[in-house]
Amino acid sequence: YRLALRTLLHSRWQGMFKETKDADFLNYICNHADVRAGGENDIDVSPLLENGIAYSFDYGSIIYAFKEPGIYEAHTQALKVGRGKILREFIKWTLNDLFNFKCVQVVTSYAEHAAAKKLALEFLKPCGSNEKYDFYRLTREEFLCQ
Repeated sequence: YRLALRTLLHSRWQGMFKETKDADFLNYICNHADVRAGGENDIDVSPLLENGIAYSFDYGSIIYAFKEPGIYEAHTQALKVGRGKILREFIKWTLNDLFNFKCVQVVTSYAEHAAAKKLALEFLKPCGSNEKYDFYRLTREEFLCQ
């Protein structure tokens, strides 16, 4: 039942949310002032796309960077207009796609960005920290049991 419901929800957003390898769009989002305020040099996410998986919608993207087989590190970014409910739906959509077809665990870490940490806690579980970072993860089993 849960898998059928997830598949239905997944298809609802199929036209708006998509997997992408469009480095120009991803770089635009990642370097936009809404996302990277105060960044001195533009970043290029192209190297992450070689083995990683990226998804986009009109106002944001998530890049799941390859860590090791079955494990990807999430990097979420959205313009201010793309935050809130639509971003949460987008994250759910990407996790559904990943865990049904491509991966067994998603991880991420945050330094001092409170809004990003709050968003991570909605989807991922804390799994440790050090002086600089808090670490989060979600396994396929945990996702499918939600």
